[in-house]
Amino acid sequence: MKRKGFTLIELLIAVAIISILAAIAVPNFLEAQTRAKISRTKADLRSMSTAIEAYRVDNNFYPLDGAVLHSGVTIYPAQNPSDVANRHVFAGPVLTTPIAYLTSQPHDPFVSQTLKEEERFYFYANLRQASQWLQTNMGMVPPLIQSRIRDWGEWMMHAAGPDGDRTDVGSLAGPVMLVGVYDPTTGTVSNGDILRTQTRTSW
Repeated sequence: MKRKGFTLIELLIAVAIISILAAIAVPNFLEAQTRAKISRTKADLRSMSTAIEAYRVDNNFYPLDGAVLHSGVTIYPAQNPSDVANRHVFAGPVLTTPIAYLTSQPHDPFVSQTLKEEERFYFYANLRQASQWLQTNMGMVPPLIQSRIRDWGEWMMHAAGPDGDRTDVGSLAGPVMLVGVYDPTTGTVSNGDILRTQTRTSW
């Protein structure tokens, strides 16, 4: 009696077809995930900017920034807000307590989830705070800080973006430059940080 079944060639063809479909589907799936994270990030930064402006209305100044030092200690407000050697700078607890301008501070989806919580918050810098500290302690405000306040306003926030690092915007020199700011037209997964400032919401 003859048994029915698949031949080895037929099985190999089926496996090859499945492999080709997977090779097409997986990159599209990963790109869709990246696009979703970008949309979430922009929504988070928009919500935070609304909270920051509401805080300004109530207190007549923008939230100060805190810092995570290389020693691992978290301080608020930052002792030296212009110190780029800080491991991370972020909006302080004033956005959530005692008045909840935000129910909780959102985390940057593009950074490692193994970092301590404060280091997963979006980068936030009060540029006016930094300029005042520099004027008081150094006797001058560097042209870079002056140009950023002139072009960006008194605060800035940014996320790591698809490349996973926060160094792109921080390495900019001079007034507003688009180098270092994420641009999806160069590819969904490309270099650059997702930036939002007091005066700029898109780039």
